[in-house]
Amino acid sequence: MKKIINEAWSLETLDFTKLAKYMRCLFQIAISDNVEIAEELLDSVHSHAEEAAEVSYSLSKPISN
Repeated sequence: MKKIINEAWSLETLDFTKLAKYMRCLFQIAISDNVEIAEELLDSVHSHAEEAAEVSYSLSKPISN
């Protein structure tokens, strides 16, 4: 699952909405089968969300010379 998430994250044309839905589906499947894997998935999603927020913030800030 980590490999799938990391590959999806590295795409240039990443659709965050679709990825979020996909992550929720993976989490729901994982939590019913293995709580430890579900927790790892949440940690990974959290890290990617923080990174996306930082990138989004830095792209929206005006560049000052």
